[in-house]
Amino acid sequence: MRNTKLQALILLMLFAFLSMQSEAQQVFELNSRHSSLIVKGTSSLHDWEMEATEFNTNTTLQVTNEKITEIQGISFSAPVKDLSSDKWIMDKNAHEALKEDEYPTIKFSLKSEKDIKVLAKEVTIPGMLTIAGNTNYISLSCTYEFISPQQLNVNGTTLMKMSDFGIDPPTAMMGTLKTGDDITIEFKLEFKVDTKSSAEVLQ
Repeated sequence: MRNTKLQALILLMLFAFLSMQSEAQQVFELNSRHSSLIVKGTSSLHDWEMEATEFNTNTTLQVTNEKITEIQGISFSAPVKDLSSDKWIMDKNAHEALKEDEYPTIKFSLKSEKDIKVLAKEVTIPGMLTIAGNTNYISLSCTYEFISPQQLNVNGTTLMKMSDFGIDPPTAMMGTLKTGDDITIEFKLEFKVDTKSSAEVLQ
């Protein structure tokens, strides 16, 4: 009888241990070399796009069997000066429209953990985006995939208007070239587990 109880206790402890191993809180940091963020828009002459050549983001996730079960934190920042195209005049006008001298950084932060919607391979993230000194609520819809337990890929597309952030669409060529108000942001992000930070979170 005692052996039966002992075996049951051992099995219960083993089950609890395995459950703890399958669910983990982890910090993922951006692998910038394999990530991209592109802003696309239109103008009276042609479509245009700019790329954020430098930006940083990380996130703290609850992961169970390579599925996101909870998002506990997100931070994102991108210097305005590092938004660039293949035309320096466009870059200059865009940086001025974004008030680079006064507000040099674009930022995004998580608004509420409770409003996050997580599906098998999709997640909707509510957050506050700050551009040119103006902060607005946006909702990011993304797809995600665990390439391995250590690597997470996230892709998404977001539509917005420059005027929502108090930005006057840039013009050029004495006003003959006018950009449209609508812009599209496309991002492809690769994250790696930050082992050191993840260990600190668990302490």
